[in-house]
Amino acid sequence: MGMKFGLIGKTLKHSYSKSYILSKYASVFPGLEYETVEIPDDGRLEYFIHNTDLDGFNVTIPYKEKIIPFLSGLTDEAKSVGAVNCVRRTEAGWLGHNTDVYGFMKSIKPFYQPEWKKALILGTGGAAKAVHVALRTLDIWTAYVSRNKNKQIPDGLILTYDELTPNVLEGIQLLVNATPVGMYPNMGEMPPLPLEHIGKNHFVADLIYNPEETLLLKKCKEKGAQVLNGLSMLYFQADASVKFWTEEKK
Repeated sequence: MGMKFGLIGKTLKHSYSKSYILSKYASVFPGLEYETVEIPDDGRLEYFIHNTDLDGFNVTIPYKEKIIPFLSGLTDEAKSVGAVNCVRRTEAGWLGHNTDVYGFMKSIKPFYQPEWKKALILGTGGAAKAVHVALRTLDIWTAYVSRNKNKQIPDGLILTYDELTPNVLEGIQLLVNATPVGMYPNMGEMPPLPLEHIGKNHFVADLIYNPEETLLLKKCKEKGAQVLNGLSMLYFQADASVKFWTEEKK
């Protein structure tokens, strides 16, 4: 009998995870299954955890932090981020892991410049926290950008979009969108970044991969910025997830 994995989130029509994992790993692990499970609200998350027959699963928006109370343990990677995107069934219960840090690091590596000293992360959720941890390991100063100034984030400075003055953005080399704004099917949306202050000295990464070019990346590219979408990160973190699920089962 094959292994059965999946992905949970609120809406998953945008996701490529299933097609990528099955196309790459079905021949490696005969009988492998991967299903997408939409969980419409927080109240059904606990029911899923206690009743699913999956051996492991990925976690996406908005449950990367909300799932933690229902887990029996966390890996060091998950503890460092405070968010989980990958879960494995163990004898002791569900073990939460984070492959987003690894995935983002691998995706940004070919573009990394030593002169990158400061970064802004759009968003304050689980993906944003993973980016924060990744950039800190590269010794890059980071701040979060949110519409809500009152959010509490340990070890993190929060700016509002109104505070992104020319002076602030001039000192930033890297911007990362870790929000779902602009993701399929809402492709006409983008975070309220002051584009007039974006230019050729900026590198803009968007964790969204569907569409491959978000409105944010299109507009920033027009201003001369170098851009990167989230497709390579998806592949890297998915590979790391499969390794985490199967490392004791080969």
